[in-house]
Amino acid sequence: MKIWAIAFGQNAKLHLSEKAIPDKETRIAAWSAALHTGASKGKFHKMTHDLDKLEHKGFEGPELFKKIKSEYGKEQAIETQEEKEKFRALERCEGEELIDASDRIDRQILSCEKAGYVSPEPEKKEVLENLMTDDEFEGVVTAAALTQIVISAIEQKAAEAEGKHISPEDEDSKFDYDNLSYALLRKIARNIGLMQKLRAIRRRKVRGRGRGRQPREDREVANSTQDRKP
Repeated sequence: MKIWAIAFGQNAKLHLSEKAIPDKETRIAAWSAALHTGASKGKFHKMTHDLDKLEHKGFEGPELFKKIKSEYGKEQAIETQEEKEKFRALERCEGEELIDASDRIDRQILSCEKAGYVSPEPEKKEVLENLMTDDEFEGVVTAAALTQIVISAIEQKAAEAEGKHISPEDEDSKFDYDNLSYALLRKIARNIGLMQKLRAIRRRKVRGRGRGRQPREDREVANSTQDRKP
């Protein structure tokens, strides 16, 4: 809504001003048509009905735009706060795989952005961390450290090729979890979550195959009984 209002306001200054449309009645009609068209194209279907109500109350031209922007701005602020709180309160569902929890984070981040809230990197990392078990978190940190070792080795080779030198002390101090990007953290967590899911699927398949077979002891008893038959 905020982006829509800014864009509409900028276009209105150019095309709906008194200079652009000198006749007052024509200008007011143009404002009304532009607002209804903008609401429709912006998929703010409820707004078209609200515009009709406000026009019936006597709002017109720039005042109509100002009023509708004010009303929807309040609704937008409430929606933004609600989505922000939903994101911060995300919890892991019982039995939920890490990769599925990561998908829920992605969906909520998108909902927040649509509502006008862009979560900062530290907050996104904190939410993801809270959804991981201790073992999963340790796995992610270990993988991140190994990734950094590989990157550092590549950088060192490139530096040596250019005649530069990187000391071992510099290499040891390079890994800093606090500066690890959310994008990399998410990617590692998803890979770990995917492996968990694949292992769970494999275990279910193995158990499924086992149900259709006799236990080993029963098979041995049955075979020995058959051998004793005359």
